[in-house]
Amino acid sequence: MRNSIGTRITLSIFIVVFIILLIFEAVFIIGVRQFYYGRALGILSDKAVSIANFYNMYLRYEDLYSKGTKILDNYEEEDRAELQIVDIEGNVLISSAAFLHTEKVDVKSIRTLKAGEFHSWRGRWDLSGQELLAVSTPLIVGNSDTIVGYLRLVSSIDEITAIVKDLILKSVFLSILILVLSLILAALLSGSIVKPIKHLTYVSRNIADGNFDIAAEKKYNDEIGELADTINFMTNEIKKSNSLKNDFISSISHEIRTPLTSIRGWAETLSQGLISEEETRQGIDIIQKESKRLTKLVEELLDFSRFESGRINMNFEKVDLNLLIKDVLKQYKIKFENKNLEIHYYLDEKITFVYGDSDRLKQVFINIIDNAYKFTNEGGKISVSSEHMPNGVKVTIEDTGIGIPSEEMVHVTEKFYKGSSKFSGNGLGLSISKEIIILHKGKIHIYSKEGKGTKVIVEFPANF
Repeated sequence: MRNSIGTRITLSIFIVVFIILLIFEAVFIIGVRQFYYGRALGILSDKAVSIANFYNMYLRYEDLYSKGTKILDNYEEEDRAELQIVDIEGNVLISSAAFLHTEKVDVKSIRTLKAGEFHSWRGRWDLSGQELLAVSTPLIVGNSDTIVGYLRLVSSIDEITAIVKDLILKSVFLSILILVLSLILAALLSGSIVKPIKHLTYVSRNIADGNFDIAAEKKYNDEIGELADTINFMTNEIKKSNSLKNDFISSISHEIRTPLTSIRGWAETLSQGLISEEETRQGIDIIQKESKRLTKLVEELLDFSRFESGRINMNFEKVDLNLLIKDVLKQYKIKFENKNLEIHYYLDEKITFVYGDSDRLKQVFINIIDNAYKFTNEGGKISVSSEHMPNGVKVTIEDTGIGIPSEEMVHVTEKFYKGSSKFSGNGLGLSISKEIIILHKGKIHIYSKEGKGTKVIVEFPANF
């Protein structure tokens, strides 16, 4: 059976309330009993001691029976407590009750009392079945303070017991009522928590099944509401990713189809042997050019696949960074000249080696410099520099090209993202470059202003 979170919440609240009520009930019962029984004992003991002290002082030389008779004659509270005069053997000599006591009083526990002290007893009288409270205090004769008997006040506490029981029953009933109400409130509270969770579970299952049009409803501005926002954000990102992926697949299909069409067309033309030698050379050049283009595209797709699956292999070694940059610039020398681009570069001689994968670092700088070449108009300028920093190495590539629109800046390194420019590639170059830089513990920063140009800064740590 599934252990529902709603059941756990309800049970937890119920247990906490139950324990609190149990403690409260115990404290209440102890307090009520101490208040009522303690109050009765206090009144009875004060009365008994005050009567005994008074007659011990003024009737010091009277014998026990005479003293007891006078005490009884002046006793005015027969309706509240029975007055008894008991000898040292436990015999009841005198009583304010209308009947004769034949049973003895147990005096073992009161023989050690001194004048002014008292002893209390509480129990049930067998003859009447009443619950009684008795207080005993010594009576003395002569100057030697010899105890000759005891003054005993006995009162029924059945009424007090009834009051105490009534209060306890009412408190127990109230506790049960509170417990039931807390159980209902706990169930409602857990429902208010579980219901949104069930809704989020339903939404998540729909998303897992491919329904990205569903949205999580946010009812409260709390952790569950934050989770709903997160799920909705995740759904939107998945939709964006799918849209980019579909656009990417469409773009890749087009980019593959275009060179393949050229290669196939020229291959068929060349196989017929009906064209001139110059046209044949032109056809072979186009086939080679489109083949290189296809090869580059396939390599980028393979790199992307390796990065996505975490199967990319890096061969770290000492790399002469300045020499690597020079090699890349040499590769583009003819392209720069054909486009009449002005090239400036400054390579810091303090930089000797960095620790990295030479081929992957070259791939990064080829990609960045190729973008600078593609997006810079004829007659523009490209600057490349390297700089030794206290915390590492910085390489800056800056151009005077068309720049990047501000709304596209946050997306340029995302996979599949293609800008609005007609020069945009397949949306993988900068994404792959960023992954390579991260694997080198480095960072890439891109700054651009539309119509002014773009600056790309690549940083590598000193001790990597």
